[in-house]
Amino acid sequence: MRSKYQWILIILFVIGWSSVLQAVEPLTLDEWIERVFEKNPNYQLGLKDYNLSLEELESDKHWGINRLNLSLPAFSISQDGLENNSTIEIQYTIQLPYQIELVGRNTIQKDSADKIQFNGNLMWNFNLWDFRNSSEVITWTMDYLGQQNEFYQLKANLVCEVVDKYYQLLIKKYQLDVAQKQLEKSRLLAEEAQIKYDAGMISEMVLDQNKGMLNNAKKYYKKLQLEFKKAERDFTRLYGQLEFDETFAEQINLSFNPDCLELETEKVDVFLENWNKNNIEKYLNGIYSYRIGFLAVKKAEAALEDLKKSKDWQVNIGVNLNYSTDKNANSFSGTIGVTKELFNPSLERNIKRAEIQLEREKLAFEEMKNDLIFALKGQVEQIYNLQSDLAEAAEEFKEILERNKRCIISYNQGYLSELELLDMKIEAAEKIVSILQLRQQLVLARLTLGKTLCFDEFYK
Repeated sequence: MRSKYQWILIILFVIGWSSVLQAVEPLTLDEWIERVFEKNPNYQLGLKDYNLSLEELESDKHWGINRLNLSLPAFSISQDGLENNSTIEIQYTIQLPYQIELVGRNTIQKDSADKIQFNGNLMWNFNLWDFRNSSEVITWTMDYLGQQNEFYQLKANLVCEVVDKYYQLLIKKYQLDVAQKQLEKSRLLAEEAQIKYDAGMISEMVLDQNKGMLNNAKKYYKKLQLEFKKAERDFTRLYGQLEFDETFAEQINLSFNPDCLELETEKVDVFLENWNKNNIEKYLNGIYSYRIGFLAVKKAEAALEDLKKSKDWQVNIGVNLNYSTDKNANSFSGTIGVTKELFNPSLERNIKRAEIQLEREKLAFEEMKNDLIFALKGQVEQIYNLQSDLAEAAEEFKEILERNKRCIISYNQGYLSELELLDMKIEAAEKIVSILQLRQQLVLARLTLGKTLCFDEFYK
């Protein structure tokens, strides 16, 4: 019977071995993308910059405390003294939204009798027309969308890079498998050629040709080994792993499943269904370039409207407040001025230019919309073609597997040589490589379509 200490050691060994297995458990492509978002240094820096930009835009959107933080008063302080008399003057300006400006001036005077007198003045002037200026809001919206799109593109490009390098690594692995089988075949042919040469059945030239093919196969195999190691290093660097680690690389899931398509996404499938039904207008509203083009038209309309409004009656309001320690010097006054442009050739020319600019923006928007639909059409056709090619390759792979099964049976029964069996294995391995290459193109094509449509499901 085992002692108590032996059982404790066995339990500790099992726990330790389980933790090791768990540490190198392969991760799926989706899990790798999540990890890259957490650890990739370029992405993390981009995220910080994006948050700062949004914070600045949000502060700029509202006026009150947030806008005052961006427009702190500009102070000017001066002092003048002569013997026992001195004067301190403080001037400040606060710039508020809509071109509202507060101008203040305070003076503190002290005479020879140490009598202190405080005087102040505050002026506030603004034009009511500024409150009707609508283009400022549209400009802010365009800036906000620009920041969102810039960060979205950063995420989307990073996902595409992860997927691309993942499939490059996967393809290199199976290309290495093909090269290994071809090396084994070349070795068998060289051994067979040596036997035939020793028996006087072939010439020395034929023997040298077989040896040359074996050497070439060895060189090609070593070359692919180096390329595979480089692909491993490139992939792990996306995770922020600058130094290559063998145990880290073991976490990459490089298993091949012909019936599995990585990153299968529902939104793209729904879009493809709606594309076939000619129902894609609702998708255009989510695309960044479409939204920016639409807002550019609205901004041109608002600019034209603002120019036309400037021809209307203008109302200017001014407030002047005087305050002092001397109550008799306190005063409050307000002014209201009404003006109207009777004749301004420069303004009329600006209005005509704004009308021309509006027509240009409308034309550019329609052209952009047509180009966008044309580009989407090309991406959809590419996806359909790749899906068809991949389905055809998968059917061919199933046929190869069936032939392989029959070949193994024939080989076990002695009806097939080792070389013939190896040829069938090479054919199957080469088909796996071609399937992976098609799958890589298809997944990237779907990602590109999702990126164009600004789908966030890939890039959360």
